[in-house]
Amino acid sequence: MAKIIISYRRSDSAAIAGRIRDRLADYYGGDAIFMDIDSIAFGIDFRQQIQEAVTKNDILLALIGPRWIGARKAGTRISDDKDPIRVEIETALDRQMPLIPVLVGGASMPKSSALPESIQRMCFLNAAEVDDGRDFHQHVDRLIRAMDRLLTEAKLGGLAQKSKNHPIGDVAAPLPLRADVTAPKDSVSENRNVSDASVAKSSAAFSAFFCAQTTTMARVALIAGAAAWVLTGAADLANQKEVPAMSEYRGLIGFPVAFAIFAASYMSLAQRYWQTYLSAICVINSLVIFSAAWVSYETEQPFDLEKACIAVLVTLAALTLTPLRFLNAVGISVFGMGLIYLFLILTNQLFLSTAWMQAEVALAYFLACAIAYYREKHLWLLFQCTDPQRATRPNIAN
Repeated sequence: MAKIIISYRRSDSAAIAGRIRDRLADYYGGDAIFMDIDSIAFGIDFRQQIQEAVTKNDILLALIGPRWIGARKAGTRISDDKDPIRVEIETALDRQMPLIPVLVGGASMPKSSALPESIQRMCFLNAAEVDDGRDFHQHVDRLIRAMDRLLTEAKLGGLAQKSKNHPIGDVAAPLPLRADVTAPKDSVSENRNVSDASVAKSSAAFSAFFCAQTTTMARVALIAGAAAWVLTGAADLANQKEVPAMSEYRGLIGFPVAFAIFAASYMSLAQRYWQTYLSAICVINSLVIFSAAWVSYETEQPFDLEKACIAVLVTLAALTLTPLRFLNAVGISVFGMGLIYLFLILTNQLFLSTAWMQAEVALAYFLACAIAYYREKHLWLLFQCTDPQRATRPNIAN
């Protein structure tokens, strides 16, 4: 069983240190984790305790947050040779104990000039990163794999055996931990489709990732749809066509509604139920188009079916930009085609005479579903990538 020391400054990273400790305890066992907050008895010389801990343990995790250096009026805490954090790291480095710097809270590795000479070597160790947000568990999984690898390299393979009760899947390549280790070369297989990982992609983590990657695209689609709605109305008025009041004043109607939907996209509730929010907008939009076409049919003589078809195609262009997941896009497409055939039946339009319009609309819906499929596939592959790989991939969503 591996023995692990977690070094952290309470005023800097106490909360996330506790979360990391719980994850490591779940994997390695509670007795394997040494943490000063509950392992050093009162009245004991911490320097002696640290030396004993280093002798008994196998690896040290140095949690570095934004306030890890400990700035104060007269210098920094890390510059004090009596600082417990400095003593822990000095002891580990002097004994050549495996040490992993772990950056938390958005911190970056301190410059060597800001550290005492005795621990400046730590600056040249590649650091792991652990985010306290939705990527927390994925980052800790990578950290555990890196710890196991480092222990194995130190000929402690027996202490780095994986727990049979809590296996961790290789969902991403391990982070490099030494300066002479290059970025991982392995990548996610490109021939995996959306259905291959349906269980994982239903997770809250991927849903949140999908939302974060597609919010800008959704807002662009909303603006484009509102602009198209207003421009088609302006074209009718410029041609001096008699149109229903709802169409004549579509700008006065469309802009406030678009603004309200746009503002709602910033609400946490909308982002929490992102796909439900987008699907509801698409359903309401389809019903609005259906109602507008019905009003035009009742008031305009003769009824211009081609104009209605153009309005549907413009709406479908906005639907293509809307970042729906594949199954949601299929559902919206089926709903939209159902409304179209309902309209044809109610208006006694011959199916054969409108076959070319039906083909155009069906093709547009097919393209919307295909784009949704490949968008989701791309984001799923991006979601599985390590951070270095993710930075090199193009982001088509935002």
